[in-house]
Amino acid sequence: MKVVTVAEMVAVEKRAEQEYGLTAPTLMEHAGRSVAEAIQARLEDNVADVSVLVLAGPGNNGGDGRVAARYLGEWGARVTIYDWKSGQLETNGRTGSVGDGLAELRDIIEQADIVLDALLGTGHARPLATTMAEACTLVARERERRPDLYIVAVDLPSGLNADTGAVDPGTLAADLTVTLAYPKVGLLLFPGASYVGELQVGTIGLPAIMPVAAGLEMLDPANLPQKPVWPNRAAIILLGHRVVRADIVF
Repeated sequence: MKVVTVAEMVAVEKRAEQEYGLTAPTLMEHAGRSVAEAIQARLEDNVADVSVLVLAGPGNNGGDGRVAARYLGEWGARVTIYDWKSGQLETNGRTGSVGDGLAELRDIIEQADIVLDALLGTGHARPLATTMAEACTLVARERERRPDLYIVAVDLPSGLNADTGAVDPGTLAADLTVTLAYPKVGLLLFPGASYVGELQVGTIGLPAIMPVAAGLEMLDPANLPQKPVWPNRAAIILLGHRVVRADIVF
């Protein structure tokens, strides 16, 4: 499975639009539905009356979260969106303030079954904004109080650097990360890898015929022969498309 850097992912999305006519809204529609379907699968297709809070940021990641929210709502979930940019809560088309000290948001978190983290995506390496970090902290505290609160990250946990694996102090650890199109390098590097939870790759609608330049790959069942034979007492290191045998005893 291919693993990409931020620059490589940007190039993939640019080519998808220029060569195949897949505009940003089209990619977003596929991405959001993919995230919603991943949640639906975890609930064994029973999302009716499940309470979902979406933390939506100002960019494409927030847009992906909104699309996921729409599908989940259509399938019967009770969805509230925290729009970080406006500081508003949106429920059934109605809006309201998060309140002083995010008091209203805290109440929603206490009632949520699932929190969808769609604040920041791969293109943001800056620290979390204060109110973003505060919202994530509220969720983390509720998770400590209520371990069954399920946290899903869209593409990557907000505050995790997609290239280096570095994390912001406010980064919210996920139970499930639905990364989009390809895993990002930072999801596989520590400390970021410890915030990812289960890693699932969701689709953004890229055509199967679209070639992607060679780069880093992650071992998965598709890479392995039916009956793999590993060198005795040796490490196998994957570098780009080359498998290197290193005689290192563990």
